[in-house]
Amino acid sequence: MFIGRLSDWAQEKELLHPAIHQAMAFLQQTDFSGLENGRYDIDGDRIFCLLQEAETAPTAEKRPEAHERFLDIQYLIHGRERIGTARLNGQPVEEDLMSEKDIVFFAREMTDEIDVILEEGMYALFTPQDIHRPCCEAGSNMTIRKAVIKIDSHILKSAE
Repeated sequence: MFIGRLSDWAQEKELLHPAIHQAMAFLQQTDFSGLENGRYDIDGDRIFCLLQEAETAPTAEKRPEAHERFLDIQYLIHGRERIGTARLNGQPVEEDLMSEKDIVFFAREMTDEIDVILEEGMYALFTPQDIHRPCCEAGSNMTIRKAVIKIDSHILKSAE
C-alpha cells in the first residue's frame, strides 16, 4: 500500500513504475467535475479509470476485498473516506469471484486491519497483496466521489 496527496506526487513518482506514472498523470490532468460516472480508458484494458459515487457506511457494513490481476489507485475527489486495509496473510475468504470479476471478498472481521483516512486530493495504491475495505465512514455518512484507477499487474512484470 502507498498513500499520498496528488499535490505531492512529483516528489514521490521516482519510486514507482511508469504505468503508475501514467495513471497519476491522468489524475493530475483530468477535470472530473464535467465527467459522468463510468469507465474511462487510459490504456485500453491495461489501465483504466472507474469514476464513481458511493455512500459511506460504518466499517462493519462494508466488505473487505482484494484483486489478483489489478492494482487499485483510489483517488478521492470529494468527501472524506476511511479505508480499512490488511495484508492477505490467510484472511478468511467469504466470496471468491476472482475468475469472473477479479475480486475476492473477505470476512468482515480481519486480523491486523488498519485504517487510512482519505480526504479530497488524496490517493491510496493497493497491490494484489493488499486487502482493502473502501467507502467506510470517516466521522459521518456522506456521498463521496472517487476515481479508481485499475492497472493490470502484468504491466509491472513486463520489460516495458
